[in-house]
Amino acid sequence: MVLGPRASLTVATILEKDLTTTIDRWMDRVNEIPSLTKISLSYSERTGHLPRLIQDVIARLRLDDGQSAPETTSAHDPGQARFE
Repeated sequence: MVLGPRASLTVATILEKDLTTTIDRWMDRVNEIPSLTKISLSYSERTGHLPRLIQDVIARLRLDDGQSAPETTSAHDPGQARFE
């Protein structure tokens, strides 16, 4: 996609385009916080829910004014599964 000097991207488009980079940067920040890393989880276990969570955010950002947001469980389900 080639954009002119005054063209801009929506937040939804940027999140979509940079999904992997966003998750990698988030994980870098998580790894700097001892209280978060003391629970041993693999990269996949710690980030596996994030693509769906970010896609949910993207979908909400793209809603028309007045349109109802769909129910989502992308953040709830992984946490719930860890405690079962």
